[in-house]
Amino acid sequence: SVGEDCSRYIGPRKTVNGQLVGPKTCNIVEQKKLRNAYGVAFRRVDMGISGSIPGYTVMNNLQYNEYFTNVPEFTLAQRGNMGPYFHGIGTYEADKGSGMTILLPESASDWNGKLFVSVHGSAMYPRLGNLMPRKPNQYNPLMGGNAYAGLMIDKGYAVAYTRRSATKFGSRSGAEQVTLDDGTVLTDKSYPYHTGLIIDFTQLATAFVESQLGRKTERTYYYGHSAGASIGHLINYVPGANLYENGDKVFDGILADDAGGGWYMPTLHFVRGPEKEGVFTLSVDQKDHLVFDDAHRKAFAEQIDIAHQIYAGNDYVTGPYISLKRRNARILLEKGLGPRIRTYEIQGVSHLDAGRLWRSELSSQNIDLSGVFDVLIDVLDHWVDDGIDPGPTRSDAYNLGDADRDGHLENPAIALPEIACPTGVYYEFPEGIKSPGRTGLVPYLKEARPALNADTETLPRDFSQEWLEPLDSRGYLVDMNKNHVRDTRESVTQAWRRRAEEGRKYGVLGPYEDLTHARYVSCVTQVVSELMGQNLLSESAVLEYIRKAVDSDIGKPAVSGRH
Repeated sequence: SVGEDCSRYIGPRKTVNGQLVGPKTCNIVEQKKLRNAYGVAFRRVDMGISGSIPGYTVMNNLQYNEYFTNVPEFTLAQRGNMGPYFHGIGTYEADKGSGMTILLPESASDWNGKLFVSVHGSAMYPRLGNLMPRKPNQYNPLMGGNAYAGLMIDKGYAVAYTRRSATKFGSRSGAEQVTLDDGTVLTDKSYPYHTGLIIDFTQLATAFVESQLGRKTERTYYYGHSAGASIGHLINYVPGANLYENGDKVFDGILADDAGGGWYMPTLHFVRGPEKEGVFTLSVDQKDHLVFDDAHRKAFAEQIDIAHQIYAGNDYVTGPYISLKRRNARILLEKGLGPRIRTYEIQGVSHLDAGRLWRSELSSQNIDLSGVFDVLIDVLDHWVDDGIDPGPTRSDAYNLGDADRDGHLENPAIALPEIACPTGVYYEFPEGIKSPGRTGLVPYLKEARPALNADTETLPRDFSQEWLEPLDSRGYLVDMNKNHVRDTRESVTQAWRRRAEEGRKYGVLGPYEDLTHARYVSCVTQVVSELMGQNLLSESAVLEYIRKAVDSDIGKPAVSGRH
């Protein structure tokens, strides 16, 4: 009930430098009843949690100096901040927003025995929000708006959505206090990448769910987006991180949804110097000291990485994000973990899909990944529980997608119908957006327009600026046809003819063919049917794509006076 003390579900606390660390208090601050899409009764329990965590931070002015983490040799060193690292104890407070929202069925008979722990990206204690409305046995859009929790409870899972301060931006209320071993108090820290905090919350959530439903958790899965996905990497890569104190495995499977910047890497090219009075330094070493021995492999959870392909990034520390995502996959393959990992690149989507932008006018200009995650939740479970291998890694990088090294991409990145049967081009940095993560959509014209590079140097009398390929919010060309020249936008027919010349599999027309409505519907139907057969798109999403294609006016004769 509201106000109930839930501290009895806290796991054993540890002693560090004479101080007890871990969750200290837990209180239920809100409780509601709800139903999943099939009418099954669930409870929503909101917990406020206060406690402390041990870790390390820096006192320099270099990038990421706000991080307080238990694995600085990964989270700070890999991103260029080499310390020195100062040990201390950080606190988190329920009154500031720290805690969890747990969704669990009222009856144990409606529980599939499994728990999904959800970890958000860089933000200050973001709330789960009210679940998006859903209906049974049909496609439900915008599920990313609640970190796919709606999909999870509809499948019978219990869900624990964790909250922490994971950014230095915004209100100072998000800043956390850390006391170093020498007594120095720092008040400007955050916990975006602290594996111990997530493990502590997972242990508490597991105990609570098991107590309420009267039986043991059979599987515990991890879902994280952005910084939350990066923590999933750390839990899998840092030796011993995916184990409780008693040696039990914490997470059986991980869905890492577009790891922030592509981090973190399964490598350790650093040598830790001697620690003196809670301070240690690192020196760079050419050797990779992160070895996956038998014990580490046994603790490694099956991991599916979803890489949003046009979340490119381009700063001097990270470089292009997609390159790091691919590097992560290659290193794991080189270390013999191929049977335990899959990477699925998705074309045309940036960091935030339509669901995560559902309150914004940009939602309609972003691809919705609900149908992909609907099926990947099942794919991960069948992989862990039944040993059914997912489909192969999908990437446009030849050293990942070229399965037999013959120079042909047998397993290219996933192209949903918006990309495989395009009616326009998705691009980053739409009007008014100065940072990456969102996309805009430039539609093709319905009718062909005169090209700018005609024989004469004069423009047609009826030339309109709206026909031009646009510039993004930074002033860079959105080169829709990839010819490195700003010219007029193509019509859909022109674009599909060009795509045929480029050797594309779908969304193509012969040199004298025109796009018709039937051809468009056929293209969408072929694409979604193939994706469903590869366990990359749910059946409900397939039916919805086909329905929308049939109902659209794409390929139908243009209305007079419009283009």
